Amino acid sequence: MINTLLGKVFGTKNEREVKRMLPRVEAISALEPEIKKLSDDQLRAKTDEFRARIQERLGRIADEADADPDRRAEIETERYKALQEVLNELLVEAFAVVREAGRRVLNMRHFDVQLIGGIVLHEGTIAEMKTGEGKTLVATLPVYLNALSGRGALVVTVNDCSFARYPELCTPEVRALTPVIRRSIRRGGSFSSVQRCRLRRISVSSMTRRIPP
Repeated sequence: MINTLLGKVFGTKNEREVKRMLPRVEAISALEPEIKKLSDDQLRAKTDEFRARIQERLGRIADEADADPDRRAEIETERYKALQEVLNELLVEAFAVVREAGRRVLNMRHFDVQLIGGIVLHEGTIAEMKTGEGKTLVATLPVYLNALSGRGALVVTVNDCSFARYPELCTPEVRALTPVIRRSIRRGGSFSSVQRCRLRRISVSSMTRRIPP
């Protein structure tokens, strides 16, 4: 009873989370007229601009050649935190660029609710969406943003339909910004900024590694 009353007064946790993200959604939409004016080459050049800004931030954390393992772990932690900070700073611009790429390449413009889904995924939480609400298109937003770091982004799908649908729908959009997609993961294969695989492959691989020889 008390929880119901509190929910009516302050809103549910989900409603509060959505409300928290709305300023970012509005900021992304505010950039739309400016981004639309860019040529295809200028839009593609945004990727290099974002990457340069990330590297500039990470470059502030110097390597220490004589560092012991504990210190090296600290440096890696500092870099990870710095990376998350700069990615969060770039989110609005990067999502605006991906939305425009979707409009030009796929004739699909990300709706505000899909932008919210992209923010949720980038923050490492779960976005529950029904069939037909554009989950695959949503994935392009955090995938592009996190691939900018050069550390790679992994798209994990739960079924064969999604596995086949991703390159059909999203590969052209991501390639319009940066041609770095691979169609599968192969052991010993060349590195790519964006990779995809089925959930069961990760599960089997993880289980295999845990089986003693």
